[in-house]
Amino acid sequence: MSSVEKFVKRVLNLADAVAAKANLSRPLVTEVRVLEGNAGPPKGALTVTDGSFVIPEAGAIYVVKADPSLLVLRLVAAYLALAVWHTYGTFSPELAVEIARQNYFLILVNAVRESR
Repeated sequence: MSSVEKFVKRVLNLADAVAAKANLSRPLVTEVRVLEGNAGPPKGALTVTDGSFVIPEAGAIYVVKADPSLLVLRLVAAYLALAVWHTYGTFSPELAVEIARQNYFLILVNAVRESR
């Protein structure tokens, strides 16, 4: 497993803890892809935030490659968007981003600390 894969896995584990704390159901994540900067999201993907996309029905997360701090925000927002979808059956990027931003610093610090 590469260092990027380990970092992504750690961030998603931390996002899962945040989702549980917010009483959101755990989504089934089937695919996570980090896209190169010039790559667009796959057909049918919904935008969560700039550089962060999901296909809720498939449990897929796509984020555009960025520095670790922005990558954390994109991953967490996408994970939480899937959790909101799984819990309420609706796509609410605003709620996902709000929860992600409220917990951003704690997740970033823990993710970076664990990756060293």
